[in-house]
Amino acid sequence: MNKALKETLNHAWGTIGPRSVDGGTLIAQRLGVSHALLTYSVQAALEAVLRGLDVEGFEVILPAYCDRILADTVLMAGATPVFADIDYRTGCLSPMSAERYITARTRAVLCEALGQPDLTALAYAAGRERLVLYARDALPKTEECAAAVYGIGCGANHIGIAAVDDTAMFDRIYAAHNCGRPYTSGASESVVNTRIGGNLRVSEFPCAVLSETLAALDRDAAACEKLLSNEWPCPRMRAVHLPTAGTLLLRCDGIRCETCREALVKRGYAVERPYTALHRLPVFGGHSDEEFENTVRAETGYFRIRI
Repeated sequence: MNKALKETLNHAWGTIGPRSVDGGTLIAQRLGVSHALLTYSVQAALEAVLRGLDVEGFEVILPAYCDRILADTVLMAGATPVFADIDYRTGCLSPMSAERYITARTRAVLCEALGQPDLTALAYAAGRERLVLYARDALPKTEECAAAVYGIGCGANHIGIAAVDDTAMFDRIYAAHNCGRPYTSGASESVVNTRIGGNLRVSEFPCAVLSETLAALDRDAAACEKLLSNEWPCPRMRAVHLPTAGTLLLRCDGIRCETCREALVKRGYAVERPYTALHRLPVFGGHSDEEFENTVRAETGYFRIRI
Protein backbone atom coordinates (compact mmCIF):
# COMPACT_ATOMS: atom_id res chain seq x y z
CA MET A 1 0.00 0.00 0.00
CA ASN A 2 1.11 3.56 -0.73
CA LYS A 3 2.87 4.90 2.40
CA ALA A 4 1.02 8.23 2.38
CA LEU A 5 -2.33 6.45 1.96
CA LYS A 6 -1.56 4.10 4.85
CA GLU A 7 -0.66 7.06 7.06
CA THR A 8 -3.92 8.77 6.12
CA LEU A 9 -5.98 5.67 6.88
CA ASN A 10 -4.36 5.47 10.32
CA HIS A 11 -4.78 9.16 11.05
CA ALA A 12 -7.74 11.11 12.38
CA TRP A 13 -7.98 13.25 9.24
CA GLY A 14 -10.47 12.14 6.59
CA THR A 15 -12.12 15.38 5.47
CA ILE A 16 -10.11 18.60 5.33
CA GLY A 17 -6.59 17.75 6.42
CA PRO A 18 -2.95 18.53 5.68
CA ARG A 19 -2.76 16.48 2.48
CA SER A 20 -5.76 18.14 0.84
CA VAL A 21 -4.49 21.59 1.88
CA ASP A 22 -0.99 20.88 0.52
CA GLY A 23 -2.50 19.30 -2.58
CA GLY A 24 -4.60 22.40 -3.24
CA THR A 25 -1.45 24.54 -3.06
CA LEU A 26 0.36 22.21 -5.47
CA ILE A 27 -2.49 22.21 -7.99
CA ALA A 28 -2.88 26.02 -7.77
CA GLN A 29 0.81 26.44 -8.56
CA ARG A 30 0.58 24.03 -11.49
CA LEU A 31 -2.41 25.86 -12.94
CA GLY A 32 -1.11 29.35 -12.17
CA VAL A 33 -4.15 30.37 -10.09
CA SER A 34 -4.45 31.78 -6.57
CA HIS A 35 -6.65 29.05 -5.06
CA ALA A 36 -7.48 25.40 -5.68
CA LEU A 37 -9.92 23.35 -3.64
CA LEU A 38 -9.74 19.55 -3.73
CA THR A 39 -12.84 17.38 -3.21
CA TYR A 40 -13.65 13.68 -3.45
CA SER A 41 -15.21 13.94 -6.93
CA VAL A 42 -15.57 16.26 -9.90
CA GLN A 43 -19.31 16.54 -9.23
CA ALA A 44 -18.64 17.71 -5.67
CA ALA A 45 -16.23 20.35 -7.00
CA LEU A 46 -18.76 21.51 -9.60
CA GLU A 47 -21.56 21.68 -7.02
CA ALA A 48 -19.37 23.82 -4.74
CA VAL A 49 -18.55 26.20 -7.62
CA LEU A 50 -22.20 26.55 -8.68
CA ARG A 51 -23.27 27.21 -5.10
CA GLY A 52 -20.43 29.71 -4.80
CA LEU A 53 -21.83 31.48 -7.87
CA ASP A 54 -25.27 31.53 -6.20
CA VAL A 55 -27.10 29.99 -9.16
CA GLU A 56 -30.20 28.90 -7.22
CA GLY A 57 -33.34 30.19 -8.91
CA PHE A 58 -31.44 31.28 -12.02
CA GLU A 59 -30.40 29.71 -15.33
CA VAL A 60 -27.12 28.06 -16.31
CA ILE A 61 -26.19 27.67 -19.99
CA LEU A 62 -24.33 24.50 -20.99
CA PRO A 63 -23.75 22.48 -24.16
CA ALA A 64 -26.35 19.93 -25.19
CA TYR A 65 -23.46 17.59 -26.01
CA CYS A 66 -21.60 17.17 -22.72
CA ASP A 67 -21.09 15.04 -19.63
CA ARG A 68 -24.50 14.62 -18.00
CA ILE A 69 -22.90 15.42 -14.64
CA LEU A 70 -23.03 19.10 -15.65
CA ALA A 71 -26.80 19.18 -16.15
CA ASP A 72 -27.54 17.00 -13.11
CA THR A 73 -25.42 19.22 -10.88
CA VAL A 74 -27.10 22.37 -12.19
CA LEU A 75 -30.42 20.88 -11.05
CA MET A 76 -28.93 19.86 -7.70
CA ALA A 77 -27.81 23.45 -7.14
CA GLY A 78 -31.37 24.67 -7.70
CA ALA A 79 -30.86 26.22 -11.15
CA THR A 80 -32.40 25.56 -14.56
CA PRO A 81 -30.14 24.07 -17.27
CA VAL A 82 -30.43 25.87 -20.61
CA PHE A 83 -28.86 23.99 -23.52
CA ALA A 84 -26.94 25.53 -26.41
CA ASP A 85 -25.32 23.89 -29.44
CA ILE A 86 -21.66 22.94 -29.77
CA ASP A 87 -19.05 23.95 -32.32
CA TYR A 88 -18.53 20.74 -34.30
CA ARG A 89 -14.89 21.62 -34.99
CA THR A 90 -13.90 21.94 -31.31
CA GLY A 91 -16.50 19.70 -29.64
CA CYS A 92 -17.14 22.50 -27.14
CA LEU A 93 -19.88 25.03 -26.42
CA SER A 94 -20.46 27.34 -29.38
CA PRO A 95 -20.01 31.01 -28.39
CA MET A 96 -22.59 32.11 -30.98
CA SER A 97 -25.18 29.59 -29.81
CA ALA A 98 -24.57 30.36 -26.13
CA GLU A 99 -24.99 34.08 -26.74
CA ARG A 100 -28.49 33.52 -28.14
CA TYR A 101 -29.64 32.04 -24.82
CA ILE A 102 -28.13 34.60 -22.44
CA THR A 103 -30.75 36.59 -20.55
CA ALA A 104 -31.00 38.54 -17.31
CA ARG A 105 -31.63 35.19 -15.59
CA THR A 106 -28.30 33.69 -16.72
CA ARG A 107 -26.04 33.24 -13.71
CA ALA A 108 -23.36 30.93 -15.16
CA VAL A 109 -22.15 29.47 -18.47
CA LEU A 110 -20.54 26.02 -18.37
CA CYS A 111 -18.15 24.87 -21.08
CA GLU A 112 -16.80 21.33 -21.12
CA ALA A 113 -13.30 21.06 -22.58
CA LEU A 114 -13.68 18.07 -24.88
CA GLY A 115 -11.25 19.71 -27.29
CA GLN A 116 -9.93 23.26 -27.39
CA PRO A 117 -12.80 25.62 -26.45
CA ASP A 118 -12.76 29.20 -27.68
CA LEU A 119 -12.66 30.66 -24.18
CA THR A 120 -11.89 34.18 -25.42
CA ALA A 121 -15.07 34.27 -27.52
CA LEU A 122 -17.11 32.65 -24.74
CA ALA A 123 -15.83 35.15 -22.16
CA TYR A 124 -16.74 37.98 -24.52
CA ALA A 125 -20.24 36.59 -25.08
CA ALA A 126 -21.01 35.49 -21.52
CA GLY A 127 -18.80 37.70 -19.37
CA ARG A 128 -15.70 36.27 -17.72
CA GLU A 129 -17.29 36.57 -14.28
CA ARG A 130 -19.80 33.77 -15.01
CA LEU A 131 -17.82 31.48 -17.33
CA VAL A 132 -16.90 28.09 -15.81
CA LEU A 133 -14.63 25.57 -17.53
CA TYR A 134 -15.14 21.84 -16.88
CA ALA A 135 -12.60 19.15 -17.80
CA ARG A 136 -12.19 15.44 -17.04
CA ASP A 137 -8.75 13.81 -17.05
CA ALA A 138 -7.14 17.09 -18.06
CA LEU A 139 -5.77 20.30 -16.57
CA PRO A 140 -6.13 22.99 -19.27
CA LYS A 141 -5.39 26.62 -18.40
CA THR A 142 -8.13 28.91 -17.12
CA GLU A 143 -7.17 32.52 -17.86
CA GLU A 144 -10.54 33.50 -19.38
CA CYS A 145 -12.76 31.89 -16.72
CA ALA A 146 -14.24 32.84 -13.39
CA ALA A 147 -13.58 29.28 -12.22
CA ALA A 148 -12.50 25.92 -13.55
CA VAL A 149 -13.56 22.45 -12.44
CA TYR A 150 -11.42 19.39 -13.08
CA GLY A 151 -11.69 15.68 -12.40
CA ILE A 152 -8.53 13.57 -12.44
CA GLY A 153 -7.87 9.96 -11.52
CA CYS A 154 -10.46 7.20 -11.30
CA GLY A 155 -12.18 4.99 -8.77
CA ALA A 156 -10.97 5.56 -5.21
CA ASN A 157 -8.27 7.88 -6.55
CA HIS A 158 -10.75 10.27 -8.15
CA ILE A 159 -10.10 13.90 -7.20
CA GLY A 160 -12.30 16.90 -7.95
CA ILE A 161 -10.65 20.31 -8.28
CA ALA A 162 -12.15 23.80 -8.18
CA ALA A 163 -9.63 26.45 -9.30
CA VAL A 164 -10.18 30.22 -8.98
CA ASP A 165 -8.22 33.45 -8.77
CA ASP A 166 -10.72 35.59 -6.87
CA THR A 167 -10.38 35.21 -3.08
CA ALA A 168 -13.97 36.29 -2.32
CA MET A 169 -15.29 33.67 -4.75
CA PHE A 170 -12.99 31.06 -3.23
CA ASP A 171 -14.47 31.87 0.19
CA ARG A 172 -17.97 31.18 -1.14
CA ILE A 173 -16.89 27.97 -2.88
CA TYR A 174 -15.01 26.78 0.18
CA ALA A 175 -17.99 27.51 2.44
CA ALA A 176 -20.28 25.61 0.07
CA HIS A 177 -18.13 22.49 0.45
CA ASN A 178 -17.48 22.94 4.19
CA CYS A 179 -20.99 23.07 5.66
CA GLY A 180 -21.16 26.87 5.41
CA ARG A 181 -17.81 27.60 7.06
CA PRO A 182 -15.56 29.93 5.02
CA TYR A 183 -11.86 29.72 4.28
CA THR A 184 -10.90 33.26 5.32
CA SER A 185 -11.23 34.19 8.97
CA GLY A 186 -13.88 36.87 9.42
CA ALA A 187 -15.68 36.11 6.16
CA SER A 188 -19.42 35.44 6.04
CA GLU A 189 -20.33 32.31 7.98
CA SER A 190 -22.94 31.11 5.52
CA VAL A 191 -23.52 30.53 1.83
CA VAL A 192 -26.21 32.58 0.07
CA ASN A 193 -27.64 29.43 -1.54
CA THR A 194 -30.53 28.33 0.69
CA ARG A 195 -30.56 24.69 -0.40
CA ILE A 196 -29.09 22.19 2.02
CA GLY A 197 -25.76 20.97 0.68
CA GLY A 198 -23.89 17.78 1.35
CA ASN A 199 -20.58 17.19 3.04
CA LEU A 200 -18.25 17.72 0.09
CA ARG A 201 -15.08 17.72 2.15
CA VAL A 202 -13.75 14.15 2.07
CA SER A 203 -10.54 14.53 0.09
CA GLU A 204 -7.65 13.32 2.27
CA PHE A 205 -7.69 9.77 0.91
CA PRO A 206 -7.46 10.56 -2.82
CA CYS A 207 -4.97 13.35 -2.01
CA ALA A 208 -2.69 10.76 -0.41
CA VAL A 209 -2.03 9.47 -3.94
CA LEU A 210 -2.10 12.87 -5.68
CA SER A 211 1.49 12.64 -6.91
CA GLU A 212 0.82 9.25 -8.55
CA THR A 213 -2.41 10.59 -10.10
CA LEU A 214 -0.61 13.59 -11.61
CA ALA A 215 2.19 11.34 -12.91
CA ALA A 216 -0.40 9.10 -14.63
CA LEU A 217 -2.02 12.20 -16.13
CA ASP A 218 1.33 13.29 -17.57
CA ARG A 219 1.96 9.81 -19.00
CA ASP A 220 -1.45 9.90 -20.66
CA ALA A 221 -0.61 13.29 -22.15
CA ALA A 222 2.61 11.93 -23.66
CA ALA A 223 0.75 8.91 -25.04
CA CYS A 224 -1.88 11.24 -26.50
CA GLU A 225 0.79 13.28 -28.29
CA LYS A 226 2.31 10.11 -29.73
CA LEU A 227 -1.07 8.86 -30.88
CA LEU A 228 -1.71 12.12 -32.75
CA SER A 229 1.15 11.30 -35.12
CA ASN A 230 -0.76 8.27 -36.44
CA GLU A 231 -2.37 8.17 -39.84
CA TRP A 232 -6.09 7.73 -39.31
CA PRO A 233 -7.96 5.05 -41.29
CA CYS A 234 -10.48 7.51 -42.75
CA PRO A 235 -9.24 10.62 -44.62
CA ARG A 236 -12.11 12.66 -43.15
CA MET A 237 -11.16 11.81 -39.56
CA ARG A 238 -9.68 14.54 -37.34
CA ALA A 239 -8.56 14.68 -33.71
CA VAL A 240 -10.48 16.99 -31.40
CA HIS A 241 -7.36 17.48 -29.36
CA LEU A 242 -7.04 18.32 -25.67
CA PRO A 243 -3.30 18.17 -24.87
CA THR A 244 -3.51 16.53 -21.43
CA ALA A 245 -6.51 14.24 -21.98
CA GLY A 246 -6.47 10.58 -20.91
CA THR A 247 -8.66 9.74 -23.89
CA LEU A 248 -8.61 11.00 -27.44
CA LEU A 249 -11.73 12.36 -29.09
CA LEU A 250 -12.01 11.96 -32.85
CA ARG A 251 -14.50 13.43 -35.27
CA CYS A 252 -15.36 12.49 -38.84
CA ASP A 253 -16.02 15.45 -41.11
CA GLY A 254 -17.99 13.31 -43.54
CA ILE A 255 -21.77 13.27 -43.39
CA ARG A 256 -23.08 9.96 -42.03
CA CYS A 257 -19.76 8.25 -42.70
CA GLU A 258 -20.02 4.60 -41.63
CA THR A 259 -16.39 3.55 -42.18
CA CYS A 260 -14.61 5.33 -39.32
CA ARG A 261 -15.76 3.27 -36.37
CA GLU A 262 -15.29 -0.05 -38.18
CA ALA A 263 -11.78 0.95 -39.25
CA LEU A 264 -10.82 1.95 -35.71
CA VAL A 265 -12.13 -1.33 -34.29
CA LYS A 266 -10.12 -3.29 -36.88
CA ARG A 267 -7.00 -1.47 -35.69
CA GLY A 268 -7.66 -2.72 -32.16
CA TYR A 269 -9.05 0.42 -30.56
CA ALA A 270 -11.83 0.31 -28.00
CA VAL A 271 -14.26 2.81 -29.53
CA GLU A 272 -16.94 4.65 -27.56
CA ARG A 273 -19.68 7.09 -28.46
CA PRO A 274 -18.90 9.88 -25.98
CA TYR A 275 -22.37 11.31 -25.28
CA THR A 276 -25.99 11.41 -26.30
CA ALA A 277 -27.81 14.71 -26.72
CA LEU A 278 -29.10 15.97 -23.38
CA HIS A 279 -31.65 18.41 -24.78
CA ARG A 280 -33.98 15.56 -25.80
CA LEU A 281 -34.17 13.95 -22.36
CA PRO A 282 -37.57 14.44 -20.66
CA VAL A 283 -35.94 15.30 -17.31
CA PHE A 284 -34.41 18.39 -18.95
CA GLY A 285 -37.49 19.47 -20.90
CA GLY A 286 -37.42 17.24 -23.97
CA HIS A 287 -36.48 19.86 -26.60
CA SER A 288 -36.49 19.19 -30.34
CA ASP A 289 -33.34 18.95 -32.49
CA GLU A 290 -34.13 22.15 -34.38
CA GLU A 291 -31.47 24.40 -32.79
CA PHE A 292 -28.89 21.69 -32.08
CA GLU A 293 -27.56 20.77 -35.52
CA ASN A 294 -23.94 20.18 -34.45
CA THR A 295 -24.96 18.25 -31.33
CA VAL A 296 -27.03 15.86 -33.44
CA ARG A 297 -24.17 15.51 -35.91
CA ALA A 298 -21.70 14.76 -33.09
CA GLU A 299 -23.82 11.83 -31.88
CA THR A 300 -22.77 9.84 -34.95
CA GLY A 301 -19.61 11.69 -36.04
CA TYR A 302 -17.65 11.65 -32.76
CA PHE A 303 -15.64 8.72 -31.37
CA ARG A 304 -13.60 8.36 -28.20
CA ILE A 305 -10.66 5.99 -27.94
CA ARG A 306 -8.87 5.30 -24.68
CA ILE A 307 -5.12 5.73 -24.41
